[in-house]
Amino acid sequence: MAVGIKKVILAITLAVLLVGIGIFMTISTSTGPGVTHSDGAAQSQKVAETDLGSGYINPQVVNGGRYFVASTVNYGVLTLNLIDPRDGREVDTGVVARDVDTAFYRIAYDAENDEIMVLWLNGTHMLNYTYVTDIGTGRLGITNHNYSAAPGVICDRTFVGLASDDHGHFFASFVNNSGYTFLVPIDASGPLSPIQVSSTGTTSHDFVALDDSSGNIIVLWKNDTGSNGAYDIVFRIYDNSFNPITPEVKLAKSVGLNIMVYGFPSAEGGPGKFFVAAANHNTVNDSYLFEGWIVNSDGTVDAHFGLGYTSQYGMSIPGVDYNNTDFIVAWTDKNYDIVSRPFATDGTPAGNITKIKESPDSEEWQDVAANSEAGAFYFVWYDYSNKHDYGALWLENEYVPELGAMIPVFIAILVALVVWKRR
Repeated sequence: MAVGIKKVILAITLAVLLVGIGIFMTISTSTGPGVTHSDGAAQSQKVAETDLGSGYINPQVVNGGRYFVASTVNYGVLTLNLIDPRDGREVDTGVVARDVDTAFYRIAYDAENDEIMVLWLNGTHMLNYTYVTDIGTGRLGITNHNYSAAPGVICDRTFVGLASDDHGHFFASFVNNSGYTFLVPIDASGPLSPIQVSSTGTTSHDFVALDDSSGNIIVLWKNDTGSNGAYDIVFRIYDNSFNPITPEVKLAKSVGLNIMVYGFPSAEGGPGKFFVAAANHNTVNDSYLFEGWIVNSDGTVDAHFGLGYTSQYGMSIPGVDYNNTDFIVAWTDKNYDIVSRPFATDGTPAGNITKIKESPDSEEWQDVAANSEAGAFYFVWYDYSNKHDYGALWLENEYVPELGAMIPVFIAILVALVVWKRR
């Protein structure tokens, strides 16, 4: 082989080597909602974004096993969407309810029966629920059978809570029209009698989460302090027989005369603990901050920390999920972008803040679900500017894309060796 040709081949080989290494380094250093470890095994990138249609505040998403299940509500019509965790494709969609009051509803998935429960306040302020079955088939099994979660009870017009133990049992929470928070266990036989959780009639906007390892249930709510609209965040924990483990505990206390005003709480269970999140408004310096707490299943609080700043209209319900390693949290930042960050189970950051959606003065009201088997995260949010709900799929790169990027490098090395040997 002529020396000139050999030099050309070696030059091309060197170029391919450099490009391959560059691609490898780019992927290896990419960040995302699941970046949790230094070994590069949990880095994520957005692979799809979907317009879920006309919507309103409080879109939600849960991990439904083989699929993500996203929900939207628009003028009382509640719609579910099945999302493929591999590519973000919308597999099926269907209307579940047509009488939802504002956006006061919640969804939860039960793995044992492969079904979604949908819980909502109807137009007459009664608490209804229904089941959507056969999620794993890729078709929504909408039953069109509605049931009362609290027969004869008139509810306050606030957000409701719902969680599942993945064994056929659901746990709903609501506030009655006298301002008291209640917990309602529901199984295939129907709802049990509501359990009064709060001792005062000053509650609103409750939330429920379950710790799978202990079976304990946390119920959270906003509590009106009576001081010019200042609210505390209060919780109470129950065991799986619905015996109270803790009294009412003030997790976040309003300070002074309307100085700290807390927003809507949310939570997710992890290994023997709960990750709780809520936003507050500090009226002294007019700042808005999302905060996080690690609450053990016995009610002791391990950590309290800031998540990130937001704005007046970003004080929505933060999204929280657990991916068997870390808690994944989503919120609206001060620029009205949807952002996310992973946190270890002790509350320390396990990665960087990632922008899930960037668009000035538009995005708010977010949620997140993780599918650890598929290495996927799905985010939903409400776009205030065009009144639509959106969803985005992020996938963990793992090591497959990184090795894929290195294939041309390996080929280049092989060609170089062959050329060198023939010289």
